[in-house]
Amino acid sequence: LADRFSSLLADPDAPEAEVRRMARDLYDWLIAPMEDAVRGASTLVIDADGPLARIPWPALEARGGQVVADRHATVQA
Repeated sequence: LADRFSSLLADPDAPEAEVRRMARDLYDWLIAPMEDAVRGASTLVIDADGPLARIPWPALEARGGQVVADRHATVQA
């Protein structure tokens, strides 16, 4: 899913509905479980490896439609 999402974002002809669905799914799996811990944080430091390192984290989307970049600055280590 991480690789597919990255590929879709790189494709200007990618269907927006699929991109948003994947952005929400990845958010639900990777960010939502720790939402309470990061609430109010100005910056998220993400130290991912393997396929997770290729995810454009700022593009992940919460169910309300707000992307990570709207809530936090992100730094990938």
